[in-house]
Amino acid sequence: MKIIAEQPDLLNVVAEKDAVYKTNVEMVTVPLEVLSTLRLDMTNITALDGDVLVQLSVLNPLLNFETEGKNILLIKAMPNHKKNQSQLTRLLGELYIWNKTTNKKQGELFDSGGSVQFEEGSVKMPDITYILRSKLEGTPDDKVILVVPDFVLEYVSTFDSLKEAKQKMNFYLQRGVSLGWLIVPKEQKTYIYKPNTEVTTKDFTETLSGEDVLPNFTIVLAEVFQ
Repeated sequence: MKIIAEQPDLLNVVAEKDAVYKTNVEMVTVPLEVLSTLRLDMTNITALDGDVLVQLSVLNPLLNFETEGKNILLIKAMPNHKKNQSQLTRLLGELYIWNKTTNKKQGELFDSGGSVQFEEGSVKMPDITYILRSKLEGTPDDKVILVVPDFVLEYVSTFDSLKEAKQKMNFYLQRGVSLGWLIVPKEQKTYIYKPNTEVTTKDFTETLSGEDVLPNFTIVLAEVFQ
């Protein structure tokens, strides 16, 4: 992955074997396997908003772009591992069926392409997002999501940092998300995040409940991931 941060208008990122971060002083090469999240301070270079991230994502489909506030750009490689993609697709499929049938389409589901911009300017891309339709009424279809999700799901894939993923889940709760699931295949566990509640975990063999956020939705990950 080659990262060149010299263009004043838009960061140009191209996927390659290794990560090369070029500044006007030095060039550093980092193997993709050890690259978690790269943070770039874009102050005085370009304004970071949802529209800029959409452009970056279109140009660089193998990379994930998020922000911290309005100036810090977060870049993460998204290796297309078959098992990771398959499991995420199955999860989204289960939620889609529930929303269409049991939930009577009362909400909208988004995959990792659904960028969410929070009040202070940070933009995140949860692996799966669920938002009540009533909250989306009147919002533009061609912009990033500007309302706080009801439910988010993050999947810790092969090269993801569990520490960073947990920090991200806490970020969601602090912004008003009602329920979050952090799925960690390496541990065969799901971390469950709810406001004003200690984080709990469930093994993949146990039943997860959507509680009052995803009414009547239950899932056993061990069965879905078989």
